Amino acid sequence: MITKALKTICIAVLLAGFAVLSAEAATTYTAPSSITAIANTDGSISVTWTASTSSDTTDILTYDVYRDTTRFVDNGSLAIAASISRTAVKDYNTLNNITYYYIVYLVINGVESGITSDIISTTAYWPQQVSLTTNTNLISYESNAAGGGFTSANLTFNITNNPPAGPAKKVDIIFTDVWNGTVVLTDTYYGTSTFIDTWDGYVKDSGRWVKHCGEYKIKAVATNYNGTQVESGEVSVWVDVVNINREILAYVREVPDETSYHQKFGVTYYLTKDAWVTIKITQKSAAGSTVRTLLDETPRPGESLSRDRYNTDVWDGRDDTGKLVPNGIYYYNIYATEYAKASTPLPDTTGGDTALVSSVSIAVDSLRLLDVTSTGITSSTSLATVKYTLTNTAGVTLRVYPPNTTFPGGVPSATALQTIAFYRTSGTYTETWDGRDSTGLLLGKGVYVFSLEAVDDSGNRATNQTGNDSPVYGSIPIDRTAPTTAGNTTPPTIVSTNPANGVTATSSISEITAVLSDTSGSGLDFSKCTIALTSPSGTSVAGTVSNNAVDTITLSLTSPLTVNGTYTITVTAYNNNGYSTTTKYTFNYSLSSSIATVESTVTCYPNPAKGYTYFSVFLATNANVNIDVYNLLGEKVWSYSESATAGQKNYLWKLINDSGKSIASDMYIYIMAVDDGTNVYKIKKKILVIN
Repeated sequence: MITKALKTICIAVLLAGFAVLSAEAATTYTAPSSITAIANTDGSISVTWTASTSSDTTDILTYDVYRDTTRFVDNGSLAIAASISRTAVKDYNTLNNITYYYIVYLVINGVESGITSDIISTTAYWPQQVSLTTNTNLISYESNAAGGGFTSANLTFNITNNPPAGPAKKVDIIFTDVWNGTVVLTDTYYGTSTFIDTWDGYVKDSGRWVKHCGEYKIKAVATNYNGTQVESGEVSVWVDVVNINREILAYVREVPDETSYHQKFGVTYYLTKDAWVTIKITQKSAAGSTVRTLLDETPRPGESLSRDRYNTDVWDGRDDTGKLVPNGIYYYNIYATEYAKASTPLPDTTGGDTALVSSVSIAVDSLRLLDVTSTGITSSTSLATVKYTLTNTAGVTLRVYPPNTTFPGGVPSATALQTIAFYRTSGTYTETWDGRDSTGLLLGKGVYVFSLEAVDDSGNRATNQTGNDSPVYGSIPIDRTAPTTAGNTTPPTIVSTNPANGVTATSSISEITAVLSDTSGSGLDFSKCTIALTSPSGTSVAGTVSNNAVDTITLSLTSPLTVNGTYTITVTAYNNNGYSTTTKYTFNYSLSSSIATVESTVTCYPNPAKGYTYFSVFLATNANVNIDVYNLLGEKVWSYSESATAGQKNYLWKLINDSGKSIASDMYIYIMAVDDGTNVYKIKKKILVIN
């Protein structure tokens, strides 16, 4: 039997036991905190954290550290440290540009708990290594491959970018021209450890791939993913080759006092060094038959240390017998050799330093129809006119077709109503038509279509300004009806033009527009509305007329305006009652010049000169031109001056002095002064005379 006292003792013992159990269950721990992960410059990652604590001082606390490449890192991931007592660890087993995630687990008395730190991440960046080696330090010549082809000697670079932990983001191979200290070429490679790059000496200069003799510095620059860079040592490479640079074909118009207006064809090129040059004109392809040997192993100077000396050679469109060649496609084939090979026909396959350019094509079509304009027949004008410029002697045929005639594939959709033939020499002409068909019948009101074509004695057809050899088409309106007072006789009006009347335009112009209005109620008749532009010299400016079928008529110019001066816009607006308004507007066009733009157009060809040469310049506006030629002693030899109109100008010099005597072979200086009334531009250049 349990007494009351015994019961009291038992309850006290039980309560004490529960108190002990409660004390054990109350032990608390803090998780590892303030975890950090820092990428070191040696590629390792340092992970640190703040230590955990326990409410029981007898507990032994250590840590397990795990790593993964995804954010789902846990104790199933890679362990990089186990049961360590310190609160920092350095992870060396990393790869470049890889992001790693870390977590720290608390270990209590040797048993890993579920108490962890936050997850932390960072990216490893290993220091880069890059090296560059070359197979040679000299591109010494371009050699001829077997069979006559031309190959360029290559410089080979071996680039190694292979640190233990992976390559850099990219490697740039940088080429610097020692002559001017500029970077002339950059080759970039991505994600490659070891690779080979080759260079044949070509660099980009003014948008063209060229070669220049001289020293170049080449280095490799590796850029890591974090933006840090490391460079290889520089390698010096010399380029010493014969190469033909920046060949440019230009059409050269002969001066007016010569017997023919047909085109000449000049090719301008730079040589990397002095060379013997042969130029052959071939037909249709580089492998075609030669029609003219323009130069035959003739010495030509290199571009010099200043790299600004060039050569220009001109072909007059004739074959080796002196006859004009038929129309067609021809090629300039330019050979340059360091040594004369008079005993070996070109192309030479015996070796040596040789360069070839055979891609300069020439479209020969010496007969041209230019600046074609027309006027119609009205109640006050009984004759229609067609005005044009012809560049050489030819038979000219004017055909008039019914309204709405089209020319699909160059074939008219209707039969010509009238055909008129003329035989004209070179020059500007105005032909007339009385508005009658071939039977003498007077044609009625309408917008008639005409075609104009020219064929020379050799059967060559003339081309227009765009190079098309189909006839030039246009329209001739006929409306002999005088305006009457019956009905609404209000003519349409021209609201505005762009450029506006009387303004001075200083920016480029490629189209002319006019806004029209009609208050008669009949509406505008756009089939008859016209807009035309006349240049400062009185010639028609070519373009295409269109409208928006509402209120605007547009003249889209074939090419933007280049000549400064006063232009005239002529707008004729028709309404459907047959009434019209014609108004002329003028505007000034003034594009500013600069010494650079003027100098870029000044040339002297041929140079070297023998027997004659031409001084050429393009004038943006009317100007006074003065040319003075001096010998190397500073004595004036020859001079010429004139007041010139805007456009391309060519001045013939027959290599004589002011007394009319031939001058001696030597180097001469010429100074061309251009005075446009606002600025005076003086351009000084050299010419070599061989008499």
